[in-house]
Amino acid sequence: MFSTADSTGNIEATLQAAFETLIRLHYLRHGFERCNSFSTQFLNILAFKALKTLQIARTTSDRISNADFDDARSTLILASKGLYDQGKNWYLCHAILNIIRDAMAPDELALVERFVGMTLKDGDEAAAQSRSEFMSTAEYPLDIAKLDDSEVDARRLGNVLKQKNASRQQAKN
Repeated sequence: MFSTADSTGNIEATLQAAFETLIRLHYLRHGFERCNSFSTQFLNILAFKALKTLQIARTTSDRISNADFDDARSTLILASKGLYDQGKNWYLCHAILNIIRDAMAPDELALVERFVGMTLKDGDEAAAQSRSEFMSTAEYPLDIAKLDDSEVDARRLGNVLKQKNASRQQAKN
């Protein structure tokens, strides 16, 4: 499939495009409404990859093309849609989506709310807090595709939720 002359960057880009294509084809053929716990990890990887691309484009001098920026936004919307729909079946997906939503820029959040149909109503805050407390012991790994072993524990769902809750408490005080 790949020759020895291919660079690691080219191989990674090709594999990333194939991965996104498979998720998009799955969505077009099956949708995300049916309960499918297997898709959680794929949507998790896809969402964090798109989010990281968008954050890098905003915070560094490295400019990406408008098409690549729009692709990353589209991918983030697709992954958010999948996590939102699966979140109706699994607390885990809902918790991951809340972490991703908190990391989004306001314009991306508006797009996701528009296309996915998700909003945080006033009454949902208490329910989200309750689910967050429930998931605070979770060992599920978030966004660890390229992290070294020393960072894995910090990126576990329970630890991320504890940090998020602590910063909310500090903001209230």
